Amino acid sequence: MRRLDHQLYNECVQLYFKRELAKLKSELSKGRLSQFEKNLLWSRLHNLDGNYEKAIENLLNRSTTSKYLDAQRYNVLSSVYDKVSLYQKAATCNHKAIVFYQELEDQEGLYISYLNLSINYSRLSLRELFDYAWNKAYSYKDNKYQIISLVRSKASYLSKEGNLNEALSLLLDNNKDNYFKTKQSQIVYMNLIADVYFRLRRYDKSFEIYKNLHSKVKSITRERVQYEYQVTKSLMNKSKLVAIPESFSKTSEYFYLWSTLLSMQDGEPDMAKSYWNKLLKLNPDKYLQDYEYKDFGDINCHFLQFYEFLRSDKNLSRPSPFRINSKANRLYKILRDSETALRKEVLIERVWRVQYDPDLDSRFYKLIQRLKIHPEVSILMKNSTYQLVS
Repeated sequence: MRRLDHQLYNECVQLYFKRELAKLKSELSKGRLSQFEKNLLWSRLHNLDGNYEKAIENLLNRSTTSKYLDAQRYNVLSSVYDKVSLYQKAATCNHKAIVFYQELEDQEGLYISYLNLSINYSRLSLRELFDYAWNKAYSYKDNKYQIISLVRSKASYLSKEGNLNEALSLLLDNNKDNYFKTKQSQIVYMNLIADVYFRLRRYDKSFEIYKNLHSKVKSITRERVQYEYQVTKSLMNKSKLVAIPESFSKTSEYFYLWSTLLSMQDGEPDMAKSYWNKLLKLNPDKYLQDYEYKDFGDINCHFLQFYEFLRSDKNLSRPSPFRINSKANRLYKILRDSETALRKEVLIERVWRVQYDPDLDSRFYKLIQRLKIHPEVSILMKNSTYQLVS
């Protein structure tokens, strides 16, 4: 069965995207939809409400004879997995949806699945795969509303790459009311503009947008919006970060980010590391040890800017005088946070994140020399060990 064979279901999906939820639930209470169609729609609603386990359970181990509904199943699952930061699983689901849509020759389904796949690969920092999926999505577009989603996906990736001004120009040039099919798509788009402004440290512009977005209800991006709004507000006012709302999923990426910052703010470094380690497990393609990010473009993200503020304003620990994500910064932090002197072999393994290799000795000595010549750094070398001293 094809898209045209599920007209009522597709009308209900549009009610969902328009957030006309009362009408949608009214239709769900009637007997005009199949049970599988109802499961799909209820999973969308559970995802919106943050009931992710229920959204997934509702679609697993269910059968349908419709290839179109099977494709929809994987589209919905990909959305749920994306919300809980399981980006590899989300990508796998989009691949499965694509197989069904190819059999059905469903251009709209191929467009949305490849678009979502490009977003998955962007979050996984897989550039070549992102370019492939984005170009495939572009080849299937057929209206102006689809262009805005492509622009958002491309700008998001440019931002991750550190090309912030290029990303902002692309977003602003395409910020036209008649390009948005739903209010939800406009909310997501404006959220990205606010994020880019923030990374450019244009807090006034960023906060103006976040303040408006924060008042929106039932946004599928509400956890991200709330987290970024509160961090921006605290930085603008140079004030403490507020507590996390009870509505937050306790296993979401933004819950862990917020919890890590609150733990640092409250002087609980062990608890902060515990939350950060959960982020490492959740998305090892994005997060690294010692509160670092894999992508250069993330050096000005909300977390790192507030982390910088906490360390400089509250003196939680000596701030590093070296560039974030540099090996000098990593070495400095390892020495600073260690209670004992460390051997060269240990430092090489932790800085380069490899098994000790004597071939790295010369690079290590150059790195140590770089730290030693800095006026704010003093290193004690004794018995082949290294230690930072006050």
